[in-house]
Amino acid sequence: MTLRLPTTLATDSDAAAIAALTKYYGRPYLGDDAYVGAQFDSWSSTGDRAGEADRFTADDLVAVTFLSVQVPPKAARAILHTEAEALNALLTAIGPDRDLGSTNRPRSPRDGPPGTWKPPCGRCRGSARRRQPS
Repeated sequence: MTLRLPTTLATDSDAAAIAALTKYYGRPYLGDDAYVGAQFDSWSSTGDRAGEADRFTADDLVAVTFLSVQVPPKAARAILHTEAEALNALLTAIGPDRDLGSTNRPRSPRDGPPGTWKPPCGRCRGSARRRQPS
């Protein structure tokens, strides 16, 4: 897969990029005219994002809806309850200094073995898998 910068960001002028960012994030920053998705990584109904940094919360599930992502009910239950301990441990292992938006990130937290997230996340699907007839 080849990633390309949008034309707005691929020019020598900063003006177009600044205009696009201002439109998305609003003026003032995260003001009423900002896109809802701009608040994805800062959303907290409790005001305690720092205290919740190492665990998934219901606010995190709300925050992803700002990006038009729907979390199926069974997945929400797994993330917040049945698989919470395993997933929160993996989240803690990532650490606060990891840029999750990086295209060069390792396949699993802290360069651990590949597939570290797959077992608990595989159980977060929205519906049970159909069994194949024997």
